Amino acid sequence: MLGRVLRTYTFKPTAVIIDITDNWKKHGLPDEPRKWSLLPETISEIQNKGLIQCENCTHIFKPLSEELANFDAEVDNDGVLIQHHQAICPSCGETIDFTTKENAAKPSFSRIRLRQGFSLDLTEIDLSVSAYRLNLVTECLRRQGLRGANPTKIYSAIFIAFIENITRFTLGDWREIVKMVEPSQSAITKKAWELYKEAFERHKNRILAMSFVEQRKLKQQGSSNVATNATTIEALGQLENSIFWEPKPQEKSSKFKKNLGDNYFRMKYKSQWLESLTYCSMLTGDFLNINAGLFHVETKDVYVNICIEVRELPGLKSKLTEICDPTEIEYAFTQGFGKLAKIMFRLS
Repeated sequence: MLGRVLRTYTFKPTAVIIDITDNWKKHGLPDEPRKWSLLPETISEIQNKGLIQCENCTHIFKPLSEELANFDAEVDNDGVLIQHHQAICPSCGETIDFTTKENAAKPSFSRIRLRQGFSLDLTEIDLSVSAYRLNLVTECLRRQGLRGANPTKIYSAIFIAFIENITRFTLGDWREIVKMVEPSQSAITKKAWELYKEAFERHKNRILAMSFVEQRKLKQQGSSNVATNATTIEALGQLENSIFWEPKPQEKSSKFKKNLGDNYFRMKYKSQWLESLTYCSMLTGDFLNINAGLFHVETKDVYVNICIEVRELPGLKSKLTEICDPTEIEYAFTQGFGKLAKIMFRLS
């Protein structure tokens, strides 16, 4: 690109080159001495990182940052994360499919070819990360003085503290937890996948244990109350699912209100709301985060009046004081807002 402007001419003693993208930092100044050669130069493995080759025109290029966003992902038998991407060849314009593997000795960018008639059992993996859940884990470790402790002890403490809702931790959450607990861990996703599966196993065992205890109580109380107690257990199970499982995206019922509360107060006091939730227990914090929102905030000199709008769920009225302990809520929002908080609830 510099060749034409550097051509000699009698009435042109100098050339003015305007480099608006600072190419000189990468390639050097145009008048620097260079050793030119037509022989191919071997690219080291470090230099070759991130390059892919077009299968149509053999052009080698580096995908753009937005093209590296994965549109699908899977975990192999060894727990290694495989992400699928698509990029457009800048030479021929064809769409190129390629994959990346975590912690592979050499990045794999080859197209995956499947045998004809080979059926795959694909499972969708949630790699999203919840800053709210990570803050709860960090606060839990801080309160128990476990920062820097043995990883096994830390993971056990997390299972015990969050066993009620441990199945809501995504694989993405566990990956961030592993990074925090074991920064030198080489197989992050493999370790996270093991913890992810262990969480479901522990939760299942807890449910079985609770079921056994409940059945024993029913036998002690006598068969006359079996039907009533069974109905109560089923109702509590439905209530727990409706409260702690986030609504699916496809649920678009006219009765479902996605953002509870008043938009003005939710945006104005967003940081105070999030800060307050960190002082709540896992049970209360999850419930408020999913099924509640700020409806009104009135700030006084010494205290603040807060009205929280809550989604009306089946059986909620009888369980609201158990889920949202008034003393705990007032303490949490007093810490979050920096003033004595007086809380009032309203059903949506």
